[in-house]
Amino acid sequence: MVKVWDPETETCLHTLQGHTNRVYSLQFDGAYVVSGSLDTSIRVWDVVTGGCVHTLTGHQSLTSGMELKNNILVSGNADSTVRVWDIRTGQCLHTLQGEVIHTIYTKVCGHPFKLVDSAFSATPVADRCIKSST
Repeated sequence: MVKVWDPETETCLHTLQGHTNRVYSLQFDGAYVVSGSLDTSIRVWDVVTGGCVHTLTGHQSLTSGMELKNNILVSGNADSTVRVWDIRTGQCLHTLQGEVIHTIYTKVCGHPFKLVDSAFSATPVADRCIKSST
């Protein structure tokens, strides 16, 4: 469960319930809270209503790290994959994987978007598509 607080009044605005196991990663962009859980799902929550907008599925184990930039979410996972999501539509745009990938760092750094991993890196080119190089 995740709680959303108003820091000025110190009151709880919402309790976000839906994951069936512990939440290990969170992102917040002012409009959405994104939570990654040991239940293998990622949930996108509307911060105003407290409602779950999307449940992102596809990872096979714990979501170990996430980074959110605008509507693009990058999630690293213990299943040796990195996924790129559009949180507005709930669609997985790209899945990056390798034979021995263990994600140690996943970051969306301004523009251009850069993804760094212990086994590979992927950066978008001018057309904003993600190209991987192993």
